[in-house]
Amino acid sequence: MRVGVGVGVHPCSVNHGVISSLESPWLVYGEMVESSAVYLRDCSMVTPYPLLMFGGPISVQLVGTGGAAPAGTGTGGAANAAGVVTMDGWIRLGCAPKVAVLFKELRGQLDALLQDKIERPEMDLWERGGPVINTILQLLTTETVAPAAPAAVAAASAGGGEAVPGVQQLCTRPSSRGLF
Repeated sequence: MRVGVGVGVHPCSVNHGVISSLESPWLVYGEMVESSAVYLRDCSMVTPYPLLMFGGPISVQLVGTGGAAPAGTGTGGAANAAGVVTMDGWIRLGCAPKVAVLFKELRGQLDALLQDKIERPEMDLWERGGPVINTILQLLTTETVAPAAPAAVAAASAGGGEAVPGVQQLCTRPSSRGLF
């Protein structure tokens, strides 16, 4: 596919015509076809938490500080800094720096757990990684997606950090089911 070419949902897809009403702008798809235009088939909406847990490599940066957030603190001393999580070098999500670092650490634990299972198939996954798996399940089942709003409005409603232009805000609203 050529860079900069727009992509639509295939007219035969059940998601055709409803994309603008979905909670999240992100889609996962099984097939991309090019006919009179480039279309996605077999697509489903995906919210930011599954992207963070199962997407490509992630990096965490503080906006305005010029560097990556230290793994231990998440803020690098910047009290109200805005954080940006970048996946695969192009998907950018904004959130509090500490939340971004926590997702990166949880993702590392999941990757290590899955690598252990691959190397030792007889390993009891729940015995070895029950707390990690349960934490991920709780995150995925309690995520709430903020209504579509400009980044500045989303950041202001979160009560912390600066908005990052051109970055979808993540973790903008506490879950009504108790995780955050």
